[in-house]
Amino acid sequence: MKNQMGAVKGFSLVELMVAMTIGLILTLGIATLFVDSMQTQTVVNEASRVQEAGRIILKRIQDDVRKAGYRGCNIAEAVGTSVTSLRALNDGIIIPGEADFLPNAGVDAASTSFSVSYLRPFPDANSFGVTMDDTGRTVTLSAADQVLPAITQGTQIVISNCLTQEIINTPAISAGSTSFTLSNAVIGDYRGESNLYTLTSRTYYVADSGRGNRSLFMQTLSLNPSNAEELVENVAAGGFTLVNQNTTVDSYLISLQVAGSADDDAVSRAFSSVATRRNTAQ
Repeated sequence: MKNQMGAVKGFSLVELMVAMTIGLILTLGIATLFVDSMQTQTVVNEASRVQEAGRIILKRIQDDVRKAGYRGCNIAEAVGTSVTSLRALNDGIIIPGEADFLPNAGVDAASTSFSVSYLRPFPDANSFGVTMDDTGRTVTLSAADQVLPAITQGTQIVISNCLTQEIINTPAISAGSTSFTLSNAVIGDYRGESNLYTLTSRTYYVADSGRGNRSLFMQTLSLNPSNAEELVENVAAGGFTLVNQNTTVDSYLISLQVAGSADDDAVSRAFSSVATRRNTAQ
């Protein structure tokens, strides 16, 4: 019995140390592979996010540039206005140094800041034809089969007779109404056939995000600068530009250079697109 017990042998200390070392190396290798895989996935996800965000934002800006300057009718002529906020309609695009709604500080001077303005039919794809009474206050729909949608008080609508236009602040209007009366008379003469539109006026600019990087912002006419919408972050210095590359056809080259939050050049993306204004006479 004693001899049989003596014949049983275990691992020596050296063998255990070698086995533990090999196991440790294998575990370290697997852990390194896992970490590298996670880091790669993070970069891929960030690159995908940057690619999608840049594509969507550029498409949005491209659409605005294409519509810039649309005045509803008689687009071959400059349109007079009694409201300063409508001045951009004659150019459609206001370039750096003239852009509206910019904050007082933090704007990236190397990037392009610009405003786009255009009218959209009200209330949908077709503008309502209207007439104004002699007092310049009561607006009546021209077509007998048209009715107004519900409109909240203070909604800004543009009235235009193709020669001049201005913003009117409407009273509260119930759905189904065919006329409404303003609290203050309009300045222009709209007693003849006129149309109703809504005004879109937006300013795009790059500024300090407050997080140690730059972001592309969009500011609309109805908001104050503190409520500007942040479109995409990590925009490079001078990474957003608008260039009128062909004045004959009025086409603009829009460029955007943006990176993800990961500290890796692999997530940096450059976007560019050409937009030709469709709503101005050449």
